[in-house]
Amino acid sequence: MNSNTPFLAFLQLLEGVALGSNAAEAGFSTQGVLILASIYSLTTPLGIGVGIAVRKSLNPNSAPLLLTTGVLDSIAAGALIFLALGDHMNAVKTQGEWLRSQRWPIQVACFLSFFTGAGVMLMIALWA
Repeated sequence: MNSNTPFLAFLQLLEGVALGSNAAEAGFSTQGVLILASIYSLTTPLGIGVGIAVRKSLNPNSAPLLLTTGVLDSIAAGALIFLALGDHMNAVKTQGEWLRSQRWPIQVACFLSFFTGAGVMLMIALWA
């Protein structure tokens, strides 16, 4: 078992929850949600299968492979950052009135919770 396996499982869990909540908010039909869940549940096994299929033919230190890996990793990281920030900014816009109407201890607790979550994700990123 790879040392990144628990991290990958945790990440997939969070992405699945995000996909499900977005599908529910979008008002998709049950059939639409099932199609999205099916596609989502196949992406990781397909990627693993492709990786296993090509692992013998690749030189792990070749420049094209390192460049391709770097570009794909940066695209994935950028997409995750974009989605996370977009989701948080949407929450600030839709829930901003509620937060402004609360007393200052609640506001401080909300911001501390936000920054604690960001710090935990940073620690996970550094660990993985």
